[in-house]
Amino acid sequence: MERNILQDFLARNDSPHNITVMMSGDDLVEFADILIRRAKAEALAESSERERQEYLRGEEVQKLCKVCASTLVKWKAKGYLVPVAVGGKNLWRKSDVMRMLESRGEM
Repeated sequence: MERNILQDFLARNDSPHNITVMMSGDDLVEFADILIRRAKAEALAESSERERQEYLRGEEVQKLCKVCASTLVKWKAKGYLVPVAVGGKNLWRKSDVMRMLESRGEM
């Protein structure tokens, strides 16, 4: 199966929204394999990005931002600086904290 034929067809502006495709069983299996490989690659890239991120505990965020615990609770409620729940604990992405500090002119 030509890998780009279907992509080229779907990319055309005049292609219908509903199409019927006829292909052999082998082509269907190959197409499914392509989709699976693509999905795995995207999932791996996303998971690698999450693993590379550094996280901070609440006490560390308080110290960096010079605020108390209740301020972090208020920021979370307002969506200003939202933590990630990990194992029942709140952790903050260091990149989010630094971005917020930069926007406030504190970095």
